[in-house]
Amino acid sequence: MNPLPGIHVRCFLIERKANKMYFLKNDDGWNRDCIVNAIRSIVECVCLPGLVEVKTTDLIDLFRTGRRVSFSYGRGVGDKAILNATNMAISKVSSRLPRANYIIYNVTGNERNMIFFEIQESVNELLSWCNGSPNILFGIRVNNRLEDAVKVDIWMA
Repeated sequence: MNPLPGIHVRCFLIERKANKMYFLKNDDGWNRDCIVNAIRSIVECVCLPGLVEVKTTDLIDLFRTGRRVSFSYGRGVGDKAILNATNMAISKVSSRLPRANYIIYNVTGNERNMIFFEIQESVNELLSWCNGSPNILFGIRVNNRLEDAVKVDIWMA
């Protein structure tokens, strides 16, 4: 069963109209990498187990808010990789973040470089960009194929 029926892929922002969701152009025009990473992020959230899981219902709730949904991602390597990846993801959506009411924050990395203190520091960095107190759900997934890299996905509405 398709957990998100009616998704038409075009790009970065997602808008829901008449029970269908559309990916819209991002600020730089069409971005194939963004489409690939958004779909990859949904598949990972739905299909892969995690230490702290973002469930399918969490993603569906995000899309059902009736607001525009933005997606951003970042990659980090080495020292402070999680914080660097989070800052990269935040920089792509910094203008939309203060208005976000619902945020899904997902971190994926090798078990050797998943430092929980750094994840908490990254969530605090994300919160510092938000006005008010949005509902933040976060997921932590281990993928040893990433070696020294960490990737962060941020979905917000």
